[in-house]
Amino acid sequence: MKRLWLFSLIALGLLAGCLTTRLSPQEEAAVVPRLTKTMHVYAIQRSYVGPTNLPPSEIQYLFAKAVTTNPALEMFEDDLKFVKWCDGEIIVLLCNPKTGVACYEDASCTPCLDQRWYECENPPRTFTLSHPDKCGCK
Repeated sequence: MKRLWLFSLIALGLLAGCLTTRLSPQEEAAVVPRLTKTMHVYAIQRSYVGPTNLPPSEIQYLFAKAVTTNPALEMFEDDLKFVKWCDGEIIVLLCNPKTGVACYEDASCTPCLDQRWYECENPPRTFTLSHPDKCGCK
């Protein structure tokens, strides 16, 4: 009985270690466009007015809906998330929660990840992409 308990404890420890392992920046970068596209679907349903930076409550709502659709996106739960809306398109900025510097920036109107800031020596702390330049919005 003691061995079963010990075996269960070891298995639980290994499982917890596997669940908390973060992907490499390159692996995360491959998933960011999926997050952007999924959040975009729910942003369109909300139909925000005018060009705007979405408030944290709306960003959390879009993120929660995206995770409900695709649980693998939960890997971005701890990242600071900022979203700009303009003419039916969004730009998502994901930042490091400890430093506040940008890691990734992605526009919903492009097929691939737009900026990989983790590769940069001095990543920004704000948006660098604009809707008119990326998406042709007004």
